[in-house]
Amino acid sequence: MARRFSFLAVIPCVLMATNAIADAEQPVEQKPQTYSQKMHGYMTQMKPISTYVGIGLFDDMLNANVETVTDLGNFYLRVGKFMEADISDVAANVGWRVPITNGRDESGYFMGLFAGHVIGASKASGDYNRLGAGADLGYHWVGEYTRNEFSVGLGTGFSNRVVAHEQEPAAPRIFFSFSVALKKP
Repeated sequence: MARRFSFLAVIPCVLMATNAIADAEQPVEQKPQTYSQKMHGYMTQMKPISTYVGIGLFDDMLNANVETVTDLGNFYLRVGKFMEADISDVAANVGWRVPITNGRDESGYFMGLFAGHVIGASKASGDYNRLGAGADLGYHWVGEYTRNEFSVGLGTGFSNRVVAHEQEPAAPRIFFSFSVALKKP
């Protein structure tokens, strides 16, 4: 009879533990976030984790670039000059990349979008920078203090100049990019 009482004493403990586990598994209903709470969340994710400054070549544009790594991806700015066209104007483009294979500040494949001055064009009416946009796929080699990047993109330069009543065609084009950058302390 003593064995039955010890077994009966364990049953309530097991039932209480099962009930506690079931209560812990029930989802907690959250209130909808306000617009300011959502924006605060996005701004928190936009906080820079690291920043790199370097030089590079985007198609035929020799440039200085800045890349900032955040939780939402890598944002970059390129400012330079097209070498083939005889243009004295400064060209600039911006882009955004997200990691595909590894973490945000690690070596691996990235894909992204870019927009801005993408082609240095020469026509009889003069030289000018063509605006355009595209998408690219690249690989980043990230060291402790360096970030090297090579990418291949597909995009186009928009038709925005008229020469003898004919618009310049906007055709798909392949863009190659390479940059070497140092981590900003």
